[in-house]
Amino acid sequence: HLVTVALGGGFVESELLAEVRTAYSYRTLGDDEWQWALDFVVNGGDALHAYPEYKRISLDDGRYVVGDRQIGTRHRLSIGTIVGDAQIEVRYLNGPSLGTIVENFVARLKPGDRFLFAGRVLELVRVREMTAWVRR
Repeated sequence: HLVTVALGGGFVESELLAEVRTAYSYRTLGDDEWQWALDFVVNGGDALHAYPEYKRISLDDGRYVVGDRQIGTRHRLSIGTIVGDAQIEVRYLNGPSLGTIVENFVARLKPGDRFLFAGRVLELVRVREMTAWVRR
C-alpha cells in the first residue's frame, strides 16, 4: 500500500499513518511496526538493503514518492495495473461499442477464439483499424 500511494502522487508520513490506522485491522498499528514497514519500502529493510531494486520509495521535499520509473512500472504490473499498452475498441458487428481492451491481449487471439469481456462471452470475428469486431 505504501508503494502504491507513493506512486499515486506521494504521501506525507503522518497523514498516511493516520489514514492507515482508520482501517479496523490496523487501528492498533504501533509506531515501531509502521517504521519497520516504511524502512522496508525505503531501504529494503535489514535483509534487502544491499539491492537497489528494493529501495522503492524515497523522501522528496517532505513527501514519499516513487522516483524510479522502472520501479513504478514493475509495481503497477505486480498489482495488476496494465501500463502503457495501446487500447482498442471492442464492438459488436451490428451494434454498439462495448468498451476498450488491451491490444496486446487481442493480438494473441485468432478469429473464432472466444473470450470473456464485460461479463459476456464473445467471439472474435476480426481486428481492423484499432477495433476488435465481435459477436456473442
